[in-house]
Amino acid sequence: MPYIQTLSGKHINYTDIQHDDIVIEDQAALCESLKIRDALAAENLALKEALKNGVVEKHQQTSYGISIGVKSVIVQREIETPATDAFLADLRSSGLDEMAIAYRNFANEEGCSCNMQSSYNLTAERAESYAAYIRRQEAAQLRGSQV
Repeated sequence: MPYIQTLSGKHINYTDIQHDDIVIEDQAALCESLKIRDALAAENLALKEALKNGVVEKHQQTSYGISIGVKSVIVQREIETPATDAFLADLRSSGLDEMAIAYRNFANEEGCSCNMQSSYNLTAERAESYAAYIRRQEAAQLRGSQV
């Protein structure tokens, strides 16, 4: 049977889903996901419009005398993308968290030498540290943009 995992981590058969199966926390998480999606879509639209309005067609002659079309993009203004920046920061930090878990698992494997355990654990610590740094930077940017 095909199962899906809800945002809270519960696994349910998607053919048996009824409105009662969606708990409040899943509804809140879904609402938050939809807000993020909408913000990303709005930023994507703004970027596409800027590209559409800022594209200049040029033709460039190759060394063989063949004319080819080259597009260069000229954007007149800086486009703010806080939702995209937040999403990418979360994605990067989540990836680093996964990396840290993987390296800690490598260190705990049977037969792993002391030197390799130290190396794996150090790599995991660095990944965790950098993930925390990314989260702090994103939090600082959010505080700065809300002021």
